[in-house]
Amino acid sequence: MRVWMKVVGLLTFMAVGAGIVWFGKDMRSQSRMAQTWPETRGTIIRSQWWNFEREEADIAYHFDVDGQTFVSDQVFIGTLENGRIVLQSGRKVYQYQLLDRFPVGKQVTVFYDPDEPENAVLFSSVESHGDIITYFGLAFVLVGGIGLLPGGAAWKQSKRKA
Repeated sequence: MRVWMKVVGLLTFMAVGAGIVWFGKDMRSQSRMAQTWPETRGTIIRSQWWNFEREEADIAYHFDVDGQTFVSDQVFIGTLENGRIVLQSGRKVYQYQLLDRFPVGKQVTVFYDPDEPENAVLFSSVESHGDIITYFGLAFVLVGGIGLLPGGAAWKQSKRKA
């Protein structure tokens, strides 16, 4: 394989890793910020299964901020851990419990971003797992970077059979 193809491949690997790092850091940052967001009252307008095989709940709600109505389907900021939301208190909420917890018509507390009220959640203190995602992305960047170092995989010529 030509050296330039290896270099492009390793740079692509590093770019993917950098994107994963950015995503993880952004998720962690937003999750932390959500803990300081103001709250308002909202109403659940949809509560159903979205994907039966993976047991994914589809929850939507509307709420008002400064006289303007917003609709959101974001329950929390973060990732699921084995099909459950892990709150910072350590308590776990499984997807199947969401439908019981948030039936259509129920009045709920909504936490919203004061700068972008359409960005809202029902759980404001969720473990985002952004650190794990960030470290995963850093591993991509590190492996790609090592391959680009002098003597790394990009610079080694493959041996051809005669």
